[in-house]
Amino acid sequence: MKILVFSDIHGNLPAIEKLLNTESADLYISLGDVVNYGPWQNECVELLDTLKYKILHFGNHEQYYYKGKYSNNNLAGRFFEFCYPQFTRHDLIKDYREDSRLNGYNFQHTFENKVIYPDTHIVFNDNYIIGHSHHQSLHKYRRWKMYCIGSAGQNRQYINRIDYMIMNHTCELKHLIYDETLVINEMKARKYPKEFIEYYSKKQRI
Repeated sequence: MKILVFSDIHGNLPAIEKLLNTESADLYISLGDVVNYGPWQNECVELLDTLKYKILHFGNHEQYYYKGKYSNNNLAGRFFEFCYPQFTRHDLIKDYREDSRLNGYNFQHTFENKVIYPDTHIVFNDNYIIGHSHHQSLHKYRRWKMYCIGSAGQNRQYINRIDYMIMNHTCELKHLIYDETLVINEMKARKYPKEFIEYYSKKQRI
């Protein structure tokens, strides 16, 4: 069975559409953070809902949307204040899962609420596949593995890269390139604040 695993779409419809058009699978697993930041959060949630065989997990941003508030006024919080009032599909995220287990791996948005980067030293006692950090990496501790699959819609290293994983007998971290100007132009059309547009515009590209 071929499984496509992705995370952190963050309202980036062109990126998730390219991924789904490139990689077909028997099962689709989202590790959360479909919402906030990007201009198509409703459309992204709706698109995932159309997938026939899927497992959809809560990310921290779905948790913020479920509660209707963000904890502070950092950049993510300011995005929340702008994006949350435009979100209408609460009905489609209310049944997202906290975690699941398949093929000997735990699937969840993050591990112990940590942001895990490629150089992070982490101790764990099971196999995990997680998102949240927006960086791809593989961590090994004793006989266990932890895959951080990166972001499908808001890569923190290269903004025009889509990160994901394919599970099919083995686990393979992969990526695609997409046209990030589609997102920036839509943000401008929807009158996003200047600092939000610059956040995307100033990121590195491949």
